[in-house]
This record gives sequence, structure tokens and C-alpha cells, in this order.
Amino acid sequence: MQKKLLIIGYLLITSLLFCIKAQNKELSNYHQITYDLSLFDKINLNSEQGKKALDSVTKNSSNKDAEIIKSKTENLMRILQSNKIPFLLTIGENASYFTVKEELTENMFKKLMQEGISDKIGSFYTELNTGKVINIRNYRGNTYFIEDKQNKKWTITNERKNILGYKCIKATDSDNTVVWYTEDIKSTSGPLEFSGLEGTILELNLNGMHFIATEIKKLEKVPKIKIPKKGKVISKEDFEKFIKESEKE
Repeated sequence: MQKKLLIIGYLLITSLLFCIKAQNKELSNYHQITYDLSLFDKINLNSEQGKKALDSVTKNSSNKDAEIIKSKTENLMRILQSNKIPFLLTIGENASYFTVKEELTENMFKKLMQEGISDKIGSFYTELNTGKVINIRNYRGNTYFIEDKQNKKWTITNERKNILGYKCIKATDSDNTVVWYTEDIKSTSGPLEFSGLEGTILELNLNGMHFIATEIKKLEKVPKIKIPKKGKVISKEDFEKFIKESEKE
């Protein structure tokens, strides 16, 4: 009888340990990742690329105006390069949520940058199983749910590097978007609407915007992802048409 009880106890303990191990493995896929957004930080203003960028904003101006505009543009770009905006990616069970990270700052310019970028970019809710992306934007006092689907075709390169101790792989697309993703965080998510890789994007370079992960937290509990309940559902194409028409008014 005692031997039978010992066997039952052993089986119960083994089963419990297996459940705990499985649960910990499952929970390890839930993360919060902080990114810094830098604008134009990949552009050296003294390089040929930088000079072309500055020349492009003055091509229709007189020589006198061109120098003033170029000087002001260069100063503005340097300010933008030196002020980083934090974003937060929350990875849940079947979805991820990417948004500007609330941060108290006494830097008025940085505060205005945060508000402006938040309005311009919005937040992104991604269904990880389907690839459906909802860009949540506030425009003229109204909330819009802009629906799209992640269907990018990525080219995986042989380049590798480490970001915050995670091994990352470089991938590109036909629009010259460059990302570095890690297979060590299994969720197929990343900044903005970008996903669809066999892991999580930790760095993104896109049209002068540079997102890079600065902190990665493993979550002990499944995070609750909350998005606004009220808003107008609209397709990406219809929203872009709506913006163009609104700006004409």
C-alpha cells in the first residue's frame, strides 16, 4: 500500500513539474519590447546623400532663399536626429500592439514630436494568426480603424548580428525596407505594420525612420491588450483618399 502511494505521489509530482515547465515555455513568448525611433539618423548630413537631401528641399528656390532654407532644414534635421521617441510593442497570445510609449518629459520640442508622431503614425493592432493589421488613427477628433493585411514578401539575407543579446537575421523587401529579426522570440511581429517573418523584428529602417529595440521584458502573465472600442472601420486605400480630399478643403 505504501509503495503504491509513493508511485502515485511520484507520478503526480512529475505531472505537475511537466505542467509548470510547459506553462513557463508558453509564457516565455509574451513580451514587452521598447524601441527608440530616430529620424534621419542614418543620414550623414556631410555625406553625398545628406547634401542631396538638403539640395532637394531648395531646388525651386532662389540662391538667396536656398541658403536660408538649407540652413534651417539642416538645423531641424540635426534636432530630429538627437531626439529619440520611445515606442512599446506588447506581444500577447494571438495579437500584438504597437504604440508610442507614454513618457514624461520637460523637453517641449520632444513632447511636440511625440504628439505629432503619435497622430501621424497612430497605433497598430496585429492579429498574429491571420496577419490582419488595424492601424488606429485619430484624425480631426475622430478615431479610425484602418484595416490592412500584412502580405510583404521578405528576402532573407546571410547577414547576422546581435541586438540586446539576441541573435538577429537581416531581411529586406522590394521597397528597400531593412529589418533585423530574431527567431528567439517566436512571435511574428514588429514595429508599425511589419510582421510575417519567423520571429520578432528588433530593428527597422524605413524612409528615414529607424526603430531599434532598447529593452526586452519577458512577461509572467498573458498581457491584456486594450484598443479603443469606438471608431470608424475603413480600408487603407479609402482612408488615404479621405485624407487627400480633406486636405483640399
